[in-house]
Amino acid sequence: MMMYQSRLRVMSEPLFFYELEHETGWSEIKMAIRNSVTPDKYERILNFFSYPLAITSIADDVISDINRVFHGRNANFQVQYPNKRFEQAGQELAIKLNTRNFIQKCGQYVLRCQPQTIVVVDKDEDGMPYYVDVNLKKLIGYQLTPCQKNFQYIIFHHSHGHDEFGEYKRIAFYDDEFYRVFEKRGMHMKMIIENSHNLGYCPARWFVDDDLNTKDYTKKWSPLATVLGTMSEWQQFHTYSYYAEHYGVFPVIEYASAVCEEEYCTNGKVSYPMENGEMSTPTDCPTCSKNQFTGPGTSIKVNPAIDNDENDARGYFTFISPPTENLRFEHEKQMQRENFIKVQVTGFNDMLNKEAVNTDQVKSLMEDRKKPLLKISAMLGRLHKWMVKTAMKLAYQMDVNVYANYGTEWFLMSESQLQKLFKDAKETGLPDSEISQIYHLLVETKYKNDPHLIQKLLIENNLNPAPFNTLEECYKKAEQGVMQMDDLYLKANFNKLIAKFERENGNLVDFGDQLTFESKIDIIYNTLIKYIKDEQTTENDSGQSIPEQGIARSDAELS
Repeated sequence: MMMYQSRLRVMSEPLFFYELEHETGWSEIKMAIRNSVTPDKYERILNFFSYPLAITSIADDVISDINRVFHGRNANFQVQYPNKRFEQAGQELAIKLNTRNFIQKCGQYVLRCQPQTIVVVDKDEDGMPYYVDVNLKKLIGYQLTPCQKNFQYIIFHHSHGHDEFGEYKRIAFYDDEFYRVFEKRGMHMKMIIENSHNLGYCPARWFVDDDLNTKDYTKKWSPLATVLGTMSEWQQFHTYSYYAEHYGVFPVIEYASAVCEEEYCTNGKVSYPMENGEMSTPTDCPTCSKNQFTGPGTSIKVNPAIDNDENDARGYFTFISPPTENLRFEHEKQMQRENFIKVQVTGFNDMLNKEAVNTDQVKSLMEDRKKPLLKISAMLGRLHKWMVKTAMKLAYQMDVNVYANYGTEWFLMSESQLQKLFKDAKETGLPDSEISQIYHLLVETKYKNDPHLIQKLLIENNLNPAPFNTLEECYKKAEQGVMQMDDLYLKANFNKLIAKFERENGNLVDFGDQLTFESKIDIIYNTLIKYIKDEQTTENDSGQSIPEQGIARSDAELS
């Protein structure tokens, strides 16, 4: 378990050199390089690693996308209590526990690199429950039930501190009957707490309840687990490319060399006379060995080769530009690896950034993005239910029904992506119905933290006679007889007329809140048209305005 989480941590957390040296996952990366290159190159390549590792930036993008699961647009949580007597106390406890916040805070680390985390429902001195997350550093031991899903018992580091008697450590031993806490001072240990909980099961549970594989029930699933190999490859070849950039992209100067200063040098090798009269084994000449690729500004000495007949001047002074096709190929290969990681973990597809797509394609892309989130959402829902039910049973010995849904809809596209999609939809002439869907999604994404503004913009969109046409396009429609003059006037003076309505009737969102949406739109629209007619016509002979049906007048009249 430790090695598994170490690999996740190396690939996803920004660790520096001294931190990486303590990780087994880092040793695996270095071993892969050691097994693929010569010893001298291995040492040089290690010098080209930069810290934190570059792969962590890709992991950040992926995990940020996964963390959308905590912000479901239609998330819903409810608790049904057995009777009114417990309802108030249960609601107060639920607010205090804030289960959703605990799961989100803990889950961000779990989904990144701590899938082996265990959640424990503990009790304080007053017997009230609270949540504890036990990671592998805290965990001492445990035993699973025969089904390999639940805990028979768990042992972990509970707490530590210092008092008038000195330093102490407390170790928790929780099983299906008791809370037991042992206190260790020096070499002495004694039990200081033993309380029964009457749960009938151990108050501990894996945060992630999906196994990674069938070989080891203790290894838990992680979003990054299936792409760890590709992430390791990406980091390895990223370093290779960085290494090659220092040697393979800069021009090299070739110029004529002088005679080597080493007395016994022959073609870059030196062999020294020994006492027995023989010559030593040839080794690299220390002078000539300096004449090698060393990065930017490299210069190479060569022996001149002059052929008067061929007019060959090689060796005097030449700039040599190395080919870069291999570097471009490796760059493209790295992009493929990065895309594979994102697709496998998040369902990511960069089609939106490359070409115009219609709403059907958008729906398909968004369904792919939703699949991994739906898996995690279901997992979080199961955890949430267990935590609340356990806490309520501990506190009040009552069974409750818990409904926990972390959502099935999320903001899966960025504002910039939706802006581009909206622009492309209008330029390609998609039907207004499809453009309207994209517009609604854009508004909800851009102003997701301001629901009042979202409602106002969507109401205005329904009131605008031609929300996705320019004023010039509307003039052409009027000339062609496909747009009424009142609608054209409304389009041209839309903001002014809306402002007048809100001065007289209050804001659009609160107006007619007891009406159906369709009736509300009809009344506001008719009122705007009345404003237009009032500006274009005069009073009748009696000085009275002609009453019209469906016109906003007062809240009393509406109700």
